[in-house]
Amino acid sequence: MTSKQLTLSWVVVAVAALLLTACNPIVAESKMPDPGVESAYNCCEKIAFVSDREGNKDIYIMDTDGSNVARLTDNSADDYSPDWSPDGNRIMFLSDRYDRTGLYVMNADGSNVTLLLGDAAGSGSFRWSPDGKRIAYYGQPGGNVDIYVMNADGSSVSRLTDHPKVDLPSSWSPDASQIAFYSNRAWDDIYLINVDGSGITRLTHYPATDYGPVWSPKGGRIMFGSNRDGQPEIYTVNSDGTDVSRLTDNPGVDAHLTWSPDGTRILFFSEREGRRGLYVMNARGAGAIFLVDDPSENAGPSWSPDGSRIVFTSSRDGNTDLYVINTDGTNLVRLTDHPASDGSPSWGTASGEN
Repeated sequence: MTSKQLTLSWVVVAVAALLLTACNPIVAESKMPDPGVESAYNCCEKIAFVSDREGNKDIYIMDTDGSNVARLTDNSADDYSPDWSPDGNRIMFLSDRYDRTGLYVMNADGSNVTLLLGDAAGSGSFRWSPDGKRIAYYGQPGGNVDIYVMNADGSSVSRLTDHPKVDLPSSWSPDASQIAFYSNRAWDDIYLINVDGSGITRLTHYPATDYGPVWSPKGGRIMFGSNRDGQPEIYTVNSDGTDVSRLTDNPGVDAHLTWSPDGTRILFFSEREGRRGLYVMNARGAGAIFLVDDPSENAGPSWSPDGSRIVFTSSRDGNTDLYVINTDGTNLVRLTDHPASDGSPSWGTASGEN
């Protein structure tokens, strides 16, 4: 498969099987916190993750050194894809309970599980707003793949786009006033939209595939992937559409882009130099550091809140576990060591306020 075909396949996978039917009313489940969860929970950094160590996928948290593992969900269905709220109070996740895929949120101690979206099987790209008040996502209730926003409690669902082509939300602006998104309404390009659905602005105008926009924490630049020069590379553009800059230039694939919390560095996956692994470079594209290689691709990396470490999933030791590494490539530490599969890490700061 060529690099161009690979890039296009990512876009196809991102929009496949979209069958969203409705946004159901909020349903709250009252759940008493497990005593073991409360003993492990405190106001500090935590890593949420998914494990099937008890027979099905549930959500757990642990301290950042791998200690104090606590199970947050205990349901016969699978719970997965945890994502900390910006304030550290809540964790958003997907679940197959009640014979359908739903979007849920719970307190950081596992209590007060609340259904936000009753049929999330045909929707995705769920993104907390930076202030934690809203969630953006895509859905297809009317046949079009469009962008929606709802309050963090599941109320006030608003449809932002209504177009026969595909619109996929990717990243909020730091002030939560705009959303950067991918659309194929012209070519495969990057757009912005205000959170009230007004002011749609096309940022890129190129007959290639531009995808996956990620707003910098400081707000001035938007990073995205593109195959406009022949293979998947990393680019940035000003939020007004000016100054498109190519950050990487090598024959291997560069993908899965993430800004550091302070916006000074970029974490990405690459196949450069004959090896597959995680890299970190500065925001100008210079000083790339090779962190770790692994045939398992070191999936699902997540920055620590202070930007000093990265947690990721790997089967490098024969089992799917979580590892952490410094951003200079030193001090690789295995956090979990269990015969079951541990993955989908999300690093957050539990506030202790629910």
